[in-house]
Amino acid sequence: MKIGSNLPELLLSIAQEHILNGDIEKGIETYTESLCGFTKEYALMVLKNEAVLTVDDENQTVNLLDDIQLRNENQNHIYDWNDILSEQLKYLVNLENILKYYKETFENVRELRFRDIEDYSLYDMMLDYYTEEQLKNIGVHNLAAKLIKGDDFAWNQYGNGSKVWEQLCGNVESDIDVKFYEKALYYTVKYVDTIKIIHKEYIKFDKLYHFLIDNGLAKNILFIEQIIQRICYILKSFSNINKSYHHGMCDEALVDYKKQIIADMQNAVWGKEYFDNNYLLNNIEDGYDAGWLSPDGEFIGANGDSSSMIHMYIAEDIFNGNSVYGVQMNKDGVTTYGSTSPERWLETHGWLKVHHDEIYGYFRWNKTPDADDEKQLYCPTEKQIELICKYVDKYYGGKFYQAPLILRDHYDKPLYTRDIKQMDEIALHNAFSHY
Repeated sequence: MKIGSNLPELLLSIAQEHILNGDIEKGIETYTESLCGFTKEYALMVLKNEAVLTVDDENQTVNLLDDIQLRNENQNHIYDWNDILSEQLKYLVNLENILKYYKETFENVRELRFRDIEDYSLYDMMLDYYTEEQLKNIGVHNLAAKLIKGDDFAWNQYGNGSKVWEQLCGNVESDIDVKFYEKALYYTVKYVDTIKIIHKEYIKFDKLYHFLIDNGLAKNILFIEQIIQRICYILKSFSNINKSYHHGMCDEALVDYKKQIIADMQNAVWGKEYFDNNYLLNNIEDGYDAGWLSPDGEFIGANGDSSSMIHMYIAEDIFNGNSVYGVQMNKDGVTTYGSTSPERWLETHGWLKVHHDEIYGYFRWNKTPDADDEKQLYCPTEKQIELICKYVDKYYGGKFYQAPLILRDHYDKPLYTRDIKQMDEIALHNAFSHY
């Protein structure tokens, strides 16, 4: 067989489509299995347009060249991964908003005594409107259960099932002669359907994003972890196997599906981090409104106004997870309320509070710790200083304050990153401590 001159363009298109669909391995194998001796490193060079495949028609050979003119001409065939990631993230956010709408609409049906769209009995809900005898001849809740399971009604078992469900959907969507239980069934099925789409799209996005970022094919998206954390929260909440619709036609399948969500999340980068820890680490240089900076340089942030109690909620998320910090909090007897709160634990274990241009912590008085304050730091760590300087230099012109505005008075002076970079432990202690 003769090698066609369009082979490079064809391989590039096939590889990029596989990657776009979340099958990273198959995208790379498009090259490694098609071209003898072609490595993953070579494949990445082609995908990044650092080199271009060409065909020598006369000698029937394939060559890999880094000629600048060839690369410029080939740029049209390279996918704009930054734009693709941006659009996929917008799609996830749109799905999140749709899910929120279904949930809120379900909860606002006043006549329903059920308020958790993820956990209520379909049959008991129908009993609010019909007797047990009447329900023997009414099967619309069974149709809903079959849809929740993922079946297409099994139409042969329900002769006119399609028409019955279509009529219910039409009633709800037109809001004409609609019954309250019809709303409940409609929004529940829509909710579960949307969960399934979010699950599928998120797993694909997680894999694609990390492959592209890790290999330099795309740029990091600002605040992306904050969006992904909301998606992970949705999937983690829904995957609770103790919740169900208490219906024999869907419960078993729903449990299996929830276990599949958990398994898929544990195999995803962000998914595993969130399922294990109950939070995602963030990049302090993204410029979050507030957050916590650990002695090891781990940053957990969020956006919101000053009244949102961001630090408290982040601390509680850490406490409610299974990270090393959450586990230790539980061992230390931390409770959500009182003097042993999660927020107080972080303060006494060297975590710094960050809020715009305010960065402060709580440090022990003596360089040599007493038994009561051995966990408390004497001053910020080298890693904390390094990240503080990068953050403050980027957003606040190298100047920040070591106390919240509400506690500041006219004697307080800002700290400058140029100064703290040169300070030893004693100087840092004096700069960050309040007497």
